[in-house]
Amino acid sequence: MRKVESVTRRDSLVLNVLITGFTKLHKLSRSKGITITQFIQVFSEAIEGVFDSITKDYFSTPLSNPGPEQERRKQELLRKARQRQISYEEGQELQRLLEEQKRQHEARGDIGGAILLGLLILFLIGVLAALFGSREN
Repeated sequence: MRKVESVTRRDSLVLNVLITGFTKLHKLSRSKGITITQFIQVFSEAIEGVFDSITKDYFSTPLSNPGPEQERRKQELLRKARQRQISYEEGQELQRLLEEQKRQHEARGDIGGAILLGLLILFLIGVLAALFGSREN
């Protein structure tokens, strides 16, 4: 029962972020076109509003078996991203870790988990864009 409550709470947070983001985008679209930068910024702000709840639930639910060192590193990098103290290379590392876990969720059919990880990736992209602008590889 506890797992069902945790998954339900996680999925409600995901829906909250999506609804908040799309509501803001709809308001922006009334007055002008929406750029990709605005899209990322809107969803980054929506994620920031529920970040503590998302990451608490995200890390309290065993979503996969990435190993303790990989999970610790992911938590550390997410903390640095939230505090805007992440390097560009660390951001790329975090994005790889999140994308790998997102693929695992998709393979298991866990759509809510996959969307949550997608939102965390979008948040990371927003942070990196704010910190480093458009940077070529």
